Amino acid sequence: MPPISSSAHASPTKLASKPSPSGKALLAQAEAKFNSSKKSSITWWISSLFSTRMSEEDNVEQAAELFGQAANRFKIDKLWNDAGSAFLRMATCSSIIGERDDELSALVSAASCFKKSEFPQKAIDPLTTASLGYLERGRLHTAARQFRDLGELYEILAGKPIESGDYFTPSSEPFFLKAIEFFQKSSDLFLGEDAIATSNACLIRVGMLAALCKDFPLAVRTFEEMARQSISQALAKWSVKEHLFRASLCMLASRDYDLTSIERAHTSEYITLDSGFSMSLECAFVAVFISSDFEDDLESFNAIVSEFDKMSPFDAWKSALLLLIKQRFDETESLA
Repeated sequence: MPPISSSAHASPTKLASKPSPSGKALLAQAEAKFNSSKKSSITWWISSLFSTRMSEEDNVEQAAELFGQAANRFKIDKLWNDAGSAFLRMATCSSIIGERDDELSALVSAASCFKKSEFPQKAIDPLTTASLGYLERGRLHTAARQFRDLGELYEILAGKPIESGDYFTPSSEPFFLKAIEFFQKSSDLFLGEDAIATSNACLIRVGMLAALCKDFPLAVRTFEEMARQSISQALAKWSVKEHLFRASLCMLASRDYDLTSIERAHTSEYITLDSGFSMSLECAFVAVFISSDFEDDLESFNAIVSEFDKMSPFDAWKSALLLLIKQRFDETESLA
């Protein structure tokens, strides 16, 4: 028996794995494929006689796929601006070949990438176009989500998240107002789709932003509306007291409401809506300010706030409203 060659036991040669193409390489392939679909008008007319337009659409479809691959590669590399731009090109290709759903999806993906980039404002146009597109197609729940995302985007662009309790400056004012607009649209659509909890979450943003913008009538109407909606919902009744308290703080902070109208709301309207509100700590807190008629000294004001804060800590938004209430107190005291 002939000896077995040692080469027979040698391990098979390992083939080096082919590296994945970079985002830029995929983008170049996509552009080349897209450009190959373009022809002069005469060439297009001649080719159409031989039914070759289908191949042109195939090129655009393949370009869309390559743009999507490039975008995902850019996402992996955290090149968010490049990823957003590639998704926009994918949306353009999808539009050309009549793939509306793919177009809208690519626009949303582009906006998501731009929001993570150093140019978040570039997300506005694709997200707006996508939200209106979903609305036109009757996909109301999806449109509501995009409107909500637009509201959050405008908050980001304002540079002051609502949780900070900061008021807008002249430069941030337009962004806050747009945020209010889109949160309201989102809330209305979610409500129509019976997504009550999500609708209420958006409506809370409307009320809180309106207060920070010092549009207190809108804020009060919003929180009162939420209280009326919540009282009839078994899972939301617990929040009625909070909505009424927020409305009360807005009234106390604004000179649009005199103490008589605030007292009427508490002794009649709010208690009629929720009998338990009259026995709440929040109602007692507001009643102190109504009865004081803002004539107490600053130390008394601080003592009232401090005592309540120990029992039920204020969040940043409520703290901001208390500063405005304090300003109203100071103005009243200076006029005395």
